[in-house]
Amino acid sequence: MDAPLLSDPPSTTTKASTFGRQIWVFAIAIPGLVLTTALSALLLRWASTTTTFTGAFYNNVINNRASFQLLVQCGNEVLIRRNKALSLVPAALWTGALTPVVATEVRDGDFSIPYYGPDPESKYWNQTTAGLDGVVNRSSYGSFSYNPTVTILGSLLDNAAVATAPNSLYQTHRKLDNTGYTFLGRSYGIGSSVGLAEVPWNDNLQSFTFLESGFMSNITCWYNYTMDFHVEQDLADNDGYPYMWSATGHLSDGGFEYIRMPGFGDSEVVALLGHNPQWGMATGQNASKYAQLNQTSCEVNFNKQTFVAAVDVVKQVISIQPVSNETGIANLTATSWNLDMSQLADNLVEEIGLMVSASGALIFSPLGGAFISNIANTNASQANGFLPSTLNISDLALHGIASSLESMIDDILIAFSSAQFIIAGENNNGRMSSHLTATLAAVKIGDERFIVCISIINAVIVLLFVFEAVRNRGWKSGTLFDYRDLKCLVIGTTLGGAENMRIVEKKLRDEERFWVANPADLTMGKLEIGMKSRGGALALVLGENKIDLELVERAGADEEGRIN
Repeated sequence: MDAPLLSDPPSTTTKASTFGRQIWVFAIAIPGLVLTTALSALLLRWASTTTTFTGAFYNNVINNRASFQLLVQCGNEVLIRRNKALSLVPAALWTGALTPVVATEVRDGDFSIPYYGPDPESKYWNQTTAGLDGVVNRSSYGSFSYNPTVTILGSLLDNAAVATAPNSLYQTHRKLDNTGYTFLGRSYGIGSSVGLAEVPWNDNLQSFTFLESGFMSNITCWYNYTMDFHVEQDLADNDGYPYMWSATGHLSDGGFEYIRMPGFGDSEVVALLGHNPQWGMATGQNASKYAQLNQTSCEVNFNKQTFVAAVDVVKQVISIQPVSNETGIANLTATSWNLDMSQLADNLVEEIGLMVSASGALIFSPLGGAFISNIANTNASQANGFLPSTLNISDLALHGIASSLESMIDDILIAFSSAQFIIAGENNNGRMSSHLTATLAAVKIGDERFIVCISIINAVIVLLFVFEAVRNRGWKSGTLFDYRDLKCLVIGTTLGGAENMRIVEKKLRDEERFWVANPADLTMGKLEIGMKSRGGALALVLGENKIDLELVERAGADEEGRIN
């Protein structure tokens, strides 16, 4: 046997090797695998249960995206540099698995909506039109009254003038308060408490839906040229200036209506009067620009209905859709379903008659202008393909009038329910709770694809570690030799000495080649590399095949392959 090349005896070297193996296994490999396994398992659980984070954590991530990305990157680098097990997984996968990703979180709660509760003293919604007390509640949210003609007449007419969208399927119109919300399509009088009632989790709220009961109003209009409802000069007051005009006569259903209006002439007189469920409209004989409105009869049908309101908080848009009554009754237990709501329906129809009195003018008719404007929108809508081409001029005019009236009814219903919510309030049967489903802005940790990928890779690494631990008998004869350390390579090959040199020279002679230190040169590609213990030191040796290195098994083996 060769003389020892190191001063330490073989037993000391073996102890050092065993100690080195223990450090690597117990201080680095096992803790590293425990860390990666626990981390990947946690991420996988969060991904499978769709765990999200909202509130302060979400706000910090969104407001400090660059800082969080830097934190993830730095943590990733520290883990990979200090843990060999982690370094087996590409850094990009860990970054993708640990980076916070924008997501949403769905929660259930309660939302306060208007409620037409018992009003036996007729102080709130159950007042008659003639008995309206004119109480107005004014705040930063807007003006609220059971007589919206007094408070928001201009806004009612503005929405009626654009009830039909000329270039889209659904028209948008402003909610008649100061909440800043807009309705997409008809409101049906639903959603008045949006922006007025508090919503849980308001900081990160993106959207929410809720159910609300109300009225489905459907209006049909037709021309009745035999209807005895007309405009005439009021002879009783003909000495005054300007003249007074009367809209008087019987409607299509036989009901009698009468109203007096001012005007320099009858060319600007438009009257719309009625009682539940019918209106009649008449214009002055010289009101040529309002000719499409003259002798129009319209009828409204009210049906109790449940609606679902979808609120986009970010865009401040409300969409209302009717749902089956069965669904509504199952989810809304308000006793308003059992009340006689006929007074409310009467007030809705008569409120439009009050608009005629309130909007009377000497030189033009605001009400007539709103109808004519929407008829023009109806014509444009047909030209743009949103209404059937089979509708003739009269059909389009009647469609425009009906949609304007539906807009007025919807907005008046919104005004009534807003007043019920604000003025009657919770203490006077003015509010109830509805189930709310909210979508909150949130973040989740990592992308599912990256999390699944690192979990699979980590599982493979653990299985390989266990397999190698069994195959190598727990690395009881492990070595401190590090192939990445230049000292180990230089010293190990030096100790291989002349034997390695002979093998290399033989290989070059056999191949008739010269070694030019090119890593791509395949001349030495078939040589095997192994280790031998020479006098207690580890030497790197070459062999032309694995059989030559049969005796090179573990650190600590002597030249004959026996374990020290």
